[in-house]
Amino acid sequence: ADFSILYNLGDYIDVGLSYSFFKATSSTSETLFLTYLYANGSQQTLRGKLSGEIRQQYFALRIDPHFGVGKYFSINPGVSTGLITYQNENRIEALYQKISGQTLAFEMRLGLEYSFDQNLALNLTGSYMLSFLHEPEIFNSLEEISAENQSVGLAKWYLGFGLKYNFTKKGSAVSQPVRNETPPAPKKKNRFD
Repeated sequence: ADFSILYNLGDYIDVGLSYSFFKATSSTSETLFLTYLYANGSQQTLRGKLSGEIRQQYFALRIDPHFGVGKYFSINPGVSTGLITYQNENRIEALYQKISGQTLAFEMRLGLEYSFDQNLALNLTGSYMLSFLHEPEIFNSLEEISAENQSVGLAKWYLGFGLKYNFTKKGSAVSQPVRNETPPAPKKKNRFD
């Protein structure tokens, strides 16, 4: 899920805040055998169903220039940077492992937009996000694992399809004259007029 609030600074650039949420789960329906290697070199065979879940939340400042191509189409590149929170959980038999943390992330995007009128548009957007989580928090139910000098690369490809509505696009807010308004009476001319 991806949500943004943008302010139009002119005909060619939008600036605002963006939030995205990513969640993926996996599980096996069949029983697996997993060999777990301990840090001291010993090993243990785990038997059971494997399940896991990854969650990411991204809060960012977003800048989107846009360029018109013809009357109805526009190309919208963009960049954003902000804070990403990450959590990865895995379970099988006695093993429960959780990796979590937060870091800065950078995202590049490219979108195509078709405008129906001044306010309503349909868009298609692709993006790539990159960040590195340095020394994450690691919990392991079988042994203590140090996160010192450890890094996790967080990269995500995203393809989205959406609807865009401009609340205050130029020309959409037209003032209406007040009815029953009496015109001002003409002033008397004085010698300085």
